[in-house]
Amino acid sequence: MIPPTDPQPTLTVIVVRSGGFAGLKHSWQASPSTEDESARWLSLLGELPWSTQAPDARPAAIEPDRFVYRIRVLLNAQVEHEATVPENALTGPWRTLVESVRDAADNPTPAQNPGTDA
Repeated sequence: MIPPTDPQPTLTVIVVRSGGFAGLKHSWQASPSTEDESARWLSLLGELPWSTQAPDARPAAIEPDRFVYRIRVLLNAQVEHEATVPENALTGPWRTLVESVRDAADNPTPAQNPGTDA
């Protein structure tokens, strides 16, 4: 990750959930709009084991009719991290990240949704 002394980077976290019984895809995206939000997201992203995936994340561990989460972190439009996490391994910081991205996408800040006066 980047050092916190750099000017505010453009950070985007994208989660794509696929699979399940119907095989539908759904995606969520979050981009912090302030330095405080960026610091919170960078801290959350720093807790994840990007270099090693959990044993349950092996392709053989993906069960039929379960969801699979593909997570991408873009920093200044460049891919910083990517991971594929099956539903049965979506625990701890992985679950926190996915829930945070979903919450941010479902409740955008005024900067993320410029058409509102909130």
